[in-house]
Amino acid sequence: MVNIIVEDPDGAIHDVSCRVGLSLMEAIRWAGLPLRSSCGGVMACGTCHIVLDEQSYAKVGEPGEEENAILDTVVDVTPTSRLSCQIAVDDSIENLRVKLLDPWR
Repeated sequence: MVNIIVEDPDGAIHDVSCRVGLSLMEAIRWAGLPLRSSCGGVMACGTCHIVLDEQSYAKVGEPGEEENAILDTVVDVTPTSRLSCQIAVDDSIENLRVKLLDPWR
């Protein structure tokens, strides 16, 4: 199991244990936290948009060209925004810090 630290839209902090092999989107949703993923994780909608702190962003790296194209259509994008469906849960993301935005913005 890998631990991630998730800040929900209300500012509450949650420690989430994630199974290796899931996407970050799946892990967050399975933890019952408010993250939309309208397309089911196929990188077609951008509703699983998250914001990482700078250290966490450095761990997962920059988005690829296709992901950047989707992020260009999303509101509230920051320099450390990613689509959670594109981040694989593995040991390298232990203690990743994730901020969820209002899923209905």
